[in-house]
Amino acid sequence: MLFGNPPSDFGFLPPQFNSDVQMFFAIATTNSAVRWQNWVKPSGVTMVHILCIGAGGGGGGGFSGANNKGGGGGGGSGGISSVIIPAIFLPNILKVSAGVGGQGGAATIIGDQGGLSYVSLGISATSPAISTPNVLIGTTGGAGGSPGTSTAGGGGSQGSPVSVTNAGPVAKLGFFTNAGAGTTGYNGQAGQGGGTPAVPNPGNQNAVWNINVTSGGSGGGGGSNTTQGDGGGITLQAAVDFEGGSFRNTIAGGIGAAGGGSSGNAGYKSLKPFLNTGGTGGGSSSANIGGAGGPGGYGCGGGGGGAGTTGGRGGNGGDGVVIITSW
Repeated sequence: MLFGNPPSDFGFLPPQFNSDVQMFFAIATTNSAVRWQNWVKPSGVTMVHILCIGAGGGGGGGFSGANNKGGGGGGGSGGISSVIIPAIFLPNILKVSAGVGGQGGAATIIGDQGGLSYVSLGISATSPAISTPNVLIGTTGGAGGSPGTSTAGGGGSQGSPVSVTNAGPVAKLGFFTNAGAGTTGYNGQAGQGGGTPAVPNPGNQNAVWNINVTSGGSGGGGGSNTTQGDGGGITLQAAVDFEGGSFRNTIAGGIGAAGGGSSGNAGYKSLKPFLNTGGTGGGSSSANIGGAGGPGGYGCGGGGGGAGTTGGRGGNGGDGVVIITSW
């Protein structure tokens, strides 16, 4: 579910500023790969703001079994950090890598962790990834959701810690987002656990938008050879209205059914306003294939797969994004 105007329409900074907005999306093919993109400093700017969001983790796969079976856990969302720094301290070209969302796990398989998003002063032959002093700012991806088992639902994944490198030495010349307790950014939100044989419906994941602009994914439905559960949905803490439209208060999970669980829904994916959610969980099936988890929005976790005679696949985590604004 994509909301907001396209990236080319993102800026809207006052015309009297020599302003520039550049957005960097994931272009790698796997969550562990690095594909560099160049940010070129516009001439005449004096300040730079960098927003760095790690990718979401993939949802865990639902358990495959004829009898008791648990749904997969939702993936966690990536960390968020930002910095404002005088342009004079930065080179004319920065290296940028936006993390790829973690792949959802196949039946009974854990979801992949989301990829790193970071900005670097440069790269070298011996240390092309995050390293001091090259790194400027970086955030980790959310962890993948655990798969369901024959006795329990998969555990919801851990939300990402703020970053592998809160700040390199050059970034400390700027001003960081401060979440308190000496941290420089915001942790991702953990995913929701999957349904169990005894309690097939895992309930809804609450996207707490008054705390974080991303969320973890919901869990998949569990069940037995006679029962099935609906996948967890996403509940928004409050409705959001913008430009004549609105976000619904709840995104439904997949429906459990004996003949086959339905897939979970994709999470909200919005640039303006920048508010995103994880995917919802797949519904389970007592005698057939469980539903797949839904994919997450930017930086958000994928939904867990529903249990079944063949478990449903977890949803993919949402890709990370880096936005660099200068004026």
